[in-house]
Amino acid sequence: MPDQERELINNQDAGRYEFHIDGSTPFVEYNMKGDTIFLMHTEVPDELEGQGIGSKLAKAVLEDIHKKGLNIKVGCPFISHYMQKSKQ
Repeated sequence: MPDQERELINNQDAGRYEFHIDGSTPFVEYNMKGDTIFLMHTEVPDELEGQGIGSKLAKAVLEDIHKKGLNIKVGCPFISHYMQKSKQ
């Protein structure tokens, strides 16, 4: 699916951001406390690994959080690594 068609879904009931791709759902789990979002875990299904989906998801999630003006705490190693890498 082309990137421009991939919509980031904030599934608040499940506490996660999601992409829906060909029947699979990569996601970033989070908890909200006040105006702080805690990013806890990123998961990309095996069939989507190696396609850069995790990085695209991380980028979209961080952009959404920035737009909303939320504070961010990261407990997810993947997101932490993505943030360090994107600073370079």
